[in-house]
Amino acid sequence: MLVKLGMMRNRIIGIIGGSGTGKSLFCTVAEDMGYTVIDGDRISHEVLQTLAKDELVKAFGEVISDNNGTISRKVLGGIVFADAEKLKTLNSIMHKYIETEIENRITDKCVIDAAVLHQTPVFNKCTKIVAVVADKEIRLKRIMTRDNLDKKTALDRINSQLSNEQYKNLAHIVIENNGTEEEFKNKARECLETL
Repeated sequence: MLVKLGMMRNRIIGIIGGSGTGKSLFCTVAEDMGYTVIDGDRISHEVLQTLAKDELVKAFGEVISDNNGTISRKVLGGIVFADAEKLKTLNSIMHKYIETEIENRITDKCVIDAAVLHQTPVFNKCTKIVAVVADKEIRLKRIMTRDNLDKKTALDRINSQLSNEQYKNLAHIVIENNGTEEEFKNKARECLETL
């Protein structure tokens, strides 16, 4: 392959890891470094209340809607993170919409943060996959604090996701986030500078 000087290579970075590992912080650093960040969680929030809303109510019942007809993520999460089959149902409804939205937003220098990126065709479009991992107890504390969840609900969320080892096996690069926020930001910067 002939590469001309001055041509920029595509840097489509997929970021993977469980809830509470620090993927969002990695994305903040990437954005500060000029990357476009495609936030699968933000896209899923949009899709949840628009494109997928009717299918979700049909699948899980009116109990997931509040008085204004807005889907409650907390109620829906309580249902699906405690039942693997219901989680599969949720994913089958949501993924088709989220994948399309992500693909429409890809640029030549972007970071894609999507919870189950490894299960989508978008995964294969990434030039590098970075896994962010952290110890379970640290993740548990972060999730409980960030999302105002009780321990059981936070553990259900962690246990419904891949293990650190599984994420590591899918990645080209692994960053551990068991220290301070500043330490992790430095690791993220170093990682992105090498890509």
